[in-house]
Amino acid sequence: MFRLPVLALTALACSLGAIASSSLSVEYHPVTISGGGFITGFLAHPTQKDLIYARTDIGGTYRWNAKAWTWEPITDFVLNNPLSGNGTNLLGTESIALDPTDPKRLYLAQGMYAVWDPWAAFFASDDQGKTFKQYRSPVPMGANDMGRNGGERLVVNPHSPNELWFGSRTEGLWRSVDRAATWSNITSFPDAYGNGIGLISVIFDPNNNGTAYVGACVPGGLYVTHDGGVSWAQIDGQPTTWSDWTNSIVSGTGTATQSTGPQPIKVALNNNKLYITYADAPGPWGVLYGEVHSYDVSSKTWADITPSRKGANTTPAPSGSTTTVPGGWNGITFGNNGTVVVSTLDANAADSVYLSRDGGNSWKDLGQLATPTGAGGTSHTLWQTRMRDRTLVPWLSFADPGKGILGFGWWIAAVLIDPFNQDRLLYGTGATIWATDTLSRADADQSPSWYINSEGMEEAAVWVLKSPPSGPANLFSGMYDLGGFRHDDLTVPQPMYNWPTYSSTDGLDFAGKVPNVLARVGRNDNWATDSVYGCAWGAVTTDAGDHWNLFPTCPPVVNSTAVPGNGGTVAVGADGKTFVWSPYDYNNVLGTGPYASSDGGKTWTVPTGLTFQTTGLAADRVKANVFYAYAQGNFYVSVDGGLTYSQTGSGLPTGWTWSGTPIASYLRAGELWVSVTGVGIYHSTDFGATFTALPNSASSLQPSVFGIGAPKTASGAETLFFWGIPAASKPEGLYMSTDNGASWLRVNDDQHQYGGPVSLSGDPRVFGRVYFGMNGRGIMYAQVTNVPKNKHRRRH
Repeated sequence: MFRLPVLALTALACSLGAIASSSLSVEYHPVTISGGGFITGFLAHPTQKDLIYARTDIGGTYRWNAKAWTWEPITDFVLNNPLSGNGTNLLGTESIALDPTDPKRLYLAQGMYAVWDPWAAFFASDDQGKTFKQYRSPVPMGANDMGRNGGERLVVNPHSPNELWFGSRTEGLWRSVDRAATWSNITSFPDAYGNGIGLISVIFDPNNNGTAYVGACVPGGLYVTHDGGVSWAQIDGQPTTWSDWTNSIVSGTGTATQSTGPQPIKVALNNNKLYITYADAPGPWGVLYGEVHSYDVSSKTWADITPSRKGANTTPAPSGSTTTVPGGWNGITFGNNGTVVVSTLDANAADSVYLSRDGGNSWKDLGQLATPTGAGGTSHTLWQTRMRDRTLVPWLSFADPGKGILGFGWWIAAVLIDPFNQDRLLYGTGATIWATDTLSRADADQSPSWYINSEGMEEAAVWVLKSPPSGPANLFSGMYDLGGFRHDDLTVPQPMYNWPTYSSTDGLDFAGKVPNVLARVGRNDNWATDSVYGCAWGAVTTDAGDHWNLFPTCPPVVNSTAVPGNGGTVAVGADGKTFVWSPYDYNNVLGTGPYASSDGGKTWTVPTGLTFQTTGLAADRVKANVFYAYAQGNFYVSVDGGLTYSQTGSGLPTGWTWSGTPIASYLRAGELWVSVTGVGIYHSTDFGATFTALPNSASSLQPSVFGIGAPKTASGAETLFFWGIPAASKPEGLYMSTDNGASWLRVNDDQHQYGGPVSLSGDPRVFGRVYFGMNGRGIMYAQVTNVPKNKHRRRH
C-alpha cells in the first residue's frame, strides 16, 4: 500500500469577487475569450439535477452552475509552477469520478504529462469541489498526452463507495479502499499495458457486485472480472481485427490502418449493454479509421453498430465517401429508451455527432442535419456562434472557409445528454462547447437549434501580454492555437487578429510613443499561401490592429531548416520606425544577434556586438532607437536601432544559465528593470549602464514573471508586479509594490492561483490593475481597489 501525503485545499466556486489579501481589497475577473481549449469529458450525476462537470486537458475542471448559467472553475487553487516545489503538472484533469450514491462526493485525477513530470495527484471532495483533499499519486498521469480523449479511467465502486479504481497509463490497474488516500496495484490484471496510453476506461456494473470492465487501448483490450478483480478474462468475441466494411474503405483509400485491429477509446455500460468506440490510434489527432460496437452482457453477443458511410443505417447519408479516410470514433452518452449518442474522432471536415433511438441500429447524423445546403462536410453557420443570451463568440469564425459557415467541430471527445432533460445535448470540441435544447427535432430529420455553451470556461494558453499606454484597447494578447486578440472589451469575446492568422503568436510589442504601431511574430500554418505577400511569420499594424500587413521580407533564417519552430520575439522602437526581431534560435545555431529593420521590414541587418538570439529583448518606451537585450546572462544596449550593441549592465548577475526579460518604463527614458528568473529583480535609471538589486535579490526574492503598471500618484514610481516569492518567509504568489520593491503586498490568495501565470503585464492607464496569462486558464486580471500607505519610501 502507498501512504501518500495529504493537503487540505479550498476551491472557490467562482473566480470573480472581492477578497481581502495583505490589507488589499482585490477583485478578480476573467478577460473573456470563452473556451479556447480541448474539453475532454463531461460527467453528470444521476441523482442531482444540473450537477455536471467538465474536464479539460490543461485547464482543470469546471462545475456547471445552471442558475448563473456558467461553468465555474473548481481547481483554481492549483499552483502549477516550478517555484512551488510540487511540480508543474497538476492543472490538467486526466479523469473525473462521481459517487453515484452521494452527489456531494467528487474525485479528480490530476496530472498533465506522464513523462515530462511524474508529479500527479488525486483530489477528493465532500462538497462538490468547494474544498479538496490532495493525495499524491503512485503513478504518473497524462491529461495533455495522447489518449486524453478516452475515459473514464477513474471510477467509484457503487457497491462500496469508499473504493475507487484507476486505470493508469504505465503501471496497470490500481485500487483505493479509503477514498483515494492510499493505493495498491491490482496485480491480477493480466497485463500492465505500459504503452503510455494504458487502461483507458474502467467501469463497474451497477447491477452485479464484483463485476467490472476494463478497456486497454490495444486490439483485443477489453477485460472483465466477476470477483472484484481477483481474476480476469478477455471478453469473448470482441473485435480483434478490422471489419470487412473498414477493410473495404482501406482498399478504396489506399491508406492502411495504423493498428491490426480496433483499439478501445471509450467504454460505457447502459441497460446491460457495453458500448465501445474504437480507433486505430489513441487520438485526439492522427486517427484514420474506427468502428462502434455493442456487447450484450446477458446474451454475450456482439453487434457492429458503426454509422455507415453509405447511409445504410444512417440519415442523412454521411458526407464522406467510401474513398475518404473516415477517422475514428470517440464520445458516448445515453438517454432514455435506447437513446445513444456517439461522436467521431479526427474525421476532419466530416466530424459529427450521431443520435440513435434504438440502441445503435440506426442513426441520425446531427452534423449533416445542421449543414446548410451546398456547404459540404458537416458545419454550423456563423450566426450560430452565439451564447444562449445571443452574445457572439466572433473568434470562432477563424474556421470559416469564406462561406459563412464553420466546421461542426473537431476532437469531439465529450458528449452528454442531460439525464434530467432529454432534449439537452452538449458536445465539446477542441475549442468550445456546443449545446442544444431541442434534440428531438432530429427525429423528424430537422436540425436542432444550436448555441455556444462555454460561459465561464477560459482555457487559452497565453504566452505574451502587452498593455499600451493609449489606444482603443488596454490589452493585446498572444497565445497558442488561437493566435491572439485585441481586447477592446474585457467582458465579452473578441475577434481574433485578422489576416495573417497565426496558430501561435510568440512575440508581440507596441511602440512606446506611438502605441497604435504594433508588430507580432509567430507560427503561420498558411505560410505557403501567405508568403506570396511577404514574410508570413511577421506582421505590423499602424492602426492598433484594425489592419495588419506582412513585413515585406523575413530575416534570412526565419522558418529555415536551421532554425525551425516558433516566430521568436519582436521589439518595436519608441517611435514606431524600427523593429528588432529575434527568431527562435535558443541553441545558438546561427551565431547571430537579433535582426534589425528601419525600413518597415524591407531589409534586415545582422547586428554587431551581440551574437545570440534571445527572448530577453525590449525597446525603450520613451527614447527612439534604444533597445535592450539580456542574453545568456549578459546585458546589452543598442542606441542605433539595433545595429550595434555594447555589453553593459554592471550590477546584474552574470552567467549563461540566467534568463530574464528587460521591462522598460512607460514614463522615463533609460529607466528599466530586469527580472532574472528565480534570482531577483534589478533596476536601472541610466539606460542599463548600472543596476541596483531590489531587496532580497540574489537571496530569497525569486521572480517568475514580472511587469509594471500605472503609478499610485502621477509623480510616483510605476507599480511593480511579479509572480514569485518576495522573501523567505512569504508564499509564492502575485505581489505588487508602489515603492520600487522596498515593500511588497500579496495580491492573490491561495484560492486564486490559476496554476501560476506564464505571462504578466500591469496596466499603465489603470492603477492597481494587472493582467496575467496562464498555460490553460486563459487571462485573468486583478484589480486592487485599495492600497495601504507604504511604511517605506525608497527608489533605486
